[in-house]
Amino acid sequence: MKKDRLTVLFYRRSTVTKTGECAIRMRISVNGTRIDSNTGKYIDPALWNQSKERAKGTSKNAIDLNDYIDETNIKLFKLFQDMQSEGVVATAQELHNRFFNIGVHKVVERMIITTFQEHNQECRALMGRDFELGTIKKYETITRLLQRYIKKKYEVEDLPLTSLDRDFVHGFEMYLKIDRNQQQNTVARYMKGLKKITNRALANDWITKDPFAGIKVRT
Repeated sequence: MKKDRLTVLFYRRSTVTKTGECAIRMRISVNGTRIDSNTGKYIDPALWNQSKERAKGTSKNAIDLNDYIDETNIKLFKLFQDMQSEGVVATAQELHNRFFNIGVHKVVERMIITTFQEHNQECRALMGRDFELGTIKKYETITRLLQRYIKKKYEVEDLPLTSLDRDFVHGFEMYLKIDRNQQQNTVARYMKGLKKITNRALANDWITKDPFAGIKVRT
């Protein structure tokens, strides 16, 4: 019987963003099937070593990217072994779905955009009592901007709340400043809106780590 085989490749795209970085993508190959996906990570093209599939140097971005690659490899191979133990027919698509929690777990994960939308609906219901129209419109604007940011960087419509980390927060701030050309006071207002939702997620145990830990929002 032919043994199942998994290979994982990380590579950078040739397209350079406005920040001078290139997206790092991941290719999962299993038994002749393969699927490519965006990691949401970026690197200066001069700092990428394709033969080693690693970022060069000791910058924080390089270290974080290399750690992500290591952790992703470990998780993918563990999931692959689980599939073999379960007797599941191994395909790149199935492994990809398990890695990104697509149609796998019965427990529904809370998502970033849907959590914002729920918050906005509550605010609308309390308009005139606890919330002014201007505040509500601010949160609705933040929601739209987050949707566009997630679509642009991660190539999906929404992400689990557990995806909220320092990298996500920093990336959203850069998106507001560079892609949306927002002034600092506007950026600060939107970032504080995001922080309010992350605080709500922490209070409800929807996430366990504060993505804003160590980050000071400049006004």
